[in-house]
Amino acid sequence: MTGFFYKKAELLPLVEKLDHEFYEVINTLCNKSKSQVEELGLLEGKQTSSSYLTMCNALVIEIQQKIAQRKERLVNYVKTKNEFKNSNVKHSLQIDSDNRPIKDLQAIEIKDSIWLLKNILYRLQMATLPLYPETRHIEIYKILSSNMSLLEHNLTKLFYLEETYLVPKLNEVEECVLE
Repeated sequence: MTGFFYKKAELLPLVEKLDHEFYEVINTLCNKSKSQVEELGLLEGKQTSSSYLTMCNALVIEIQQKIAQRKERLVNYVKTKNEFKNSNVKHSLQIDSDNRPIKDLQAIEIKDSIWLLKNILYRLQMATLPLYPETRHIEIYKILSSNMSLLEHNLTKLFYLEETYLVPKLNEVEECVLE
């Protein structure tokens, strides 16, 4: 049923659903993971903190920045396009030096952003396998590892939905604007 919504939804409701079900959830998971990294850092002391904690913290910060950037740009873009669509104003095309219309680059930027986040996802997969026997606070490490796995799962699902439904809808909107 969810796939049906994504397939049939207009662009604005689609972006709002992605925001609510993924961007916000990923942000919350990032905040929880950062808190767990801090807690483990305090429990273990700065000198004995593992490279796993350092890697998790760096990845979480990077993910949070990329998702926040994407959310801000995408939501603003979609709202602008939606306002334009609902107005009766003719779109004035921007022309490049060869007198060709310049399309909006939002779909291309989303694809590039997906590629960058997939790179982070690959590093995240490497970070989800700590060696528990070497740690003193195994339970907290397991919770952190679970959160990192949830991040990976949510990012993977988000990429699929964006590539399958969002990017084609963005391309559709850009084509309509150019007509």
